[in-house]
Amino acid sequence: MTNTMHRQGSVESLRQDYIIFATTVAGFNRKGSEKANNKFIEIMLKHRPVNMGLTRHVAEKEKQPNFIWEAIRDRFRGRRYQNGQPTEATLRSWEEALKQGSGEGPRLRNHAVFDSMDNFAAAIRDVKEADLGLCVNVNAVHEDTDRAARAAGIIRHTIEHSLGVHGRVDRLPSTEILELSTMCGHGMVSFNLVRKMLYLLSMGQISLDRAAELLAKPCSCGVFNPARAARILTQVRDGTYRP
Repeated sequence: MTNTMHRQGSVESLRQDYIIFATTVAGFNRKGSEKANNKFIEIMLKHRPVNMGLTRHVAEKEKQPNFIWEAIRDRFRGRRYQNGQPTEATLRSWEEALKQGSGEGPRLRNHAVFDSMDNFAAAIRDVKEADLGLCVNVNAVHEDTDRAARAAGIIRHTIEHSLGVHGRVDRLPSTEILELSTMCGHGMVSFNLVRKMLYLLSMGQISLDRAAELLAKPCSCGVFNPARAARILTQVRDGTYRP
């Protein structure tokens, strides 16, 4: 299960949003997995993800009140995007940060976010061929994941999906705000931050790339999709957004 299942949006919008996870399990494939994890990172970077991240075991010393702030401040410091895509310098910084991450404690999961079905399918194919011994799962529109899996010679065996939000949905913010904020499954991208970015864009006080960077920054695990965010922000700014 992954908290990325709760991303909201139309099918068309979600077809700009693909995530691949490689997971290790204690007592099964976690010990000695550094080489396989690093190979997974290399494969992902080859296909130009728009975001990457890792999840690792949290030591006791990191369960302090300032840990989240430090993680947000230091994780992939200096992310930069151009036309919704990470710069070459940003991609290199991700590779360095992710590979160094294996020395900070047992690594639980690596992941990469794509905004292209072609790149997503190619990454799945290469991971299948590499046979890394890692547990791999993906999050995307079911039809697309099935097509990509079959093209790579994989028969999908499990599907999980979100049943949506129930109850007083009238108290939720507008659809465009939910589409942007739910791209962080841990809820670190606040509704008010999204509102501020939309306001600054409408006033011409911030660029699309900078707004997407600032929205991605609080998502310290790295599953936010800034390329999709830039497209949604553009549609809202230009009055062409349709939920």
